[in-house]
Amino acid sequence: MFLNREIKKCLTNDTLRASEITTSEYAHRLIIAEELISMGCKWPILHERLGIRLTDAQRLMSENNPDGFVMSRVETGLNWFKKSGTGNMRMLHATYLYKIYLATAESIPNANPAEILLYAYRRYKLLTTPIYIDNINRAWYMISSVIDNRGFDVRECVSCEQSFLAIKLGEESICPACDRNQYIHCSSCQKLIDQPYVPGRNGSRKIYCLVCADTVRKEKRRLRERRKRVYIAASVLR
Repeated sequence: MFLNREIKKCLTNDTLRASEITTSEYAHRLIIAEELISMGCKWPILHERLGIRLTDAQRLMSENNPDGFVMSRVETGLNWFKKSGTGNMRMLHATYLYKIYLATAESIPNANPAEILLYAYRRYKLLTTPIYIDNINRAWYMISSVIDNRGFDVRECVSCEQSFLAIKLGEESICPACDRNQYIHCSSCQKLIDQPYVPGRNGSRKIYCLVCADTVRKEKRRLRERRKRVYIAASVLR
């Protein structure tokens, strides 16, 4: 499966910190670091994954993004991905982003993970509107977790047979795309529902978003009141 391909061209952490790194290569990494900072990347990722010295990472952060230097904690944890709402859009975009990351890794020979992250996240932002993985640090947490086989599983959808990302210990067997297409279209406005919805009554398979459900409810109430007035008027005329 596409998602299961190994990234063999990424440099290891030992290579990242090798003493024989040339001055030009280190200068190139500093340029990449500035571009990552401009996209909101925190300095722990620059130091751990890009391989630049801790003092350089903190200096670049304080010069280019002082607010980000103060709030240097990298977003981690699965709760953000679990709280995706009915449409599960965050996990759907996590699959998109990881596939873009793999394709980018194959196109850049001998690249380190942070540089691949930069180009992959740029491409992701260009291809998707709106972006649901709206934080490059959270994007790296997701990607590194999948690579290290922790937190996320790669599964195959029983409907479309495509690979997708799912949170470990979950029971999902249908990818978020099929889930959205099959179960959460509003029967009235036909929009995808990314919020709580109202199921149909009396065995009806229609599903409404909250706005349309309220509109349909009011329309039915008006029809009932109209029928009642017509019935009363007919009774009086008799």
